[in-house]
Amino acid sequence: MRETIFLGGIMITTLIYDYDGTLMDSLPTVVHGTNVVLHKYGVLPQTPAQIVEQMRWPTAQRMGMAAGINDGDTSEQMATEFYQTIDLMVENEPGLFRPYAGVTPLLREMNSLKFRQCILSNNKGSLIRKVIHHLGLGPYFETITGEEDMPAPKPDPRGLTKAASPGTTESVYIGDSPVDALTAKNAGMRSIGVTWGIHSRKELETNCIPTFDLLVDSPTEILAVIRDWEK
Repeated sequence: MRETIFLGGIMITTLIYDYDGTLMDSLPTVVHGTNVVLHKYGVLPQTPAQIVEQMRWPTAQRMGMAAGINDGDTSEQMATEFYQTIDLMVENEPGLFRPYAGVTPLLREMNSLKFRQCILSNNKGSLIRKVIHHLGLGPYFETITGEEDMPAPKPDPRGLTKAASPGTTESVYIGDSPVDALTAKNAGMRSIGVTWGIHSRKELETNCIPTFDLLVDSPTEILAVIRDWEK
């Protein structure tokens, strides 16, 4: 792990990534899994745009909203069925799960530079760990935290501050959504927004309040941003 003493400023030691839309090009699988479950409940399929809008919420909440259901138990059951569907997809169609272009080289480089790397997501932690292991990326991450692993979902900052140990000033949260920016703000942490995911640069520039500290258009830009902050 990188030494935290750095002449001239703070040294960033920890990079914490969102999962969906940041590391993983997972929207097609989320759309498919969501609509498989909605079909079971007699609900018409949702468009990708509708599902993207709902993804700011934890899975049970967004599934209930999509189905127009207010019953918490039913929403939880729908979330369970969604994750069961995705689990089957990992087993039977693993080629559908892939990181964005440039993400694997980024993780490899940051690992070689001794950055501590973590994942924090409102997705299910056990599913994320399964996919990351399947892709051979597990050795790059010290911790992987999902919705069942933290006291409350994002934008509650507690999961992020726990992942940031030893401290938020040495950490950066990297995400693709307004919820990610708000989570970092709530934690008092620097943040980088990525524009290759679910939300475009234009969306993040016009609709993201609070904003990320910086936006990047490619994984190759992240190290340069960190170097600039360390100066």
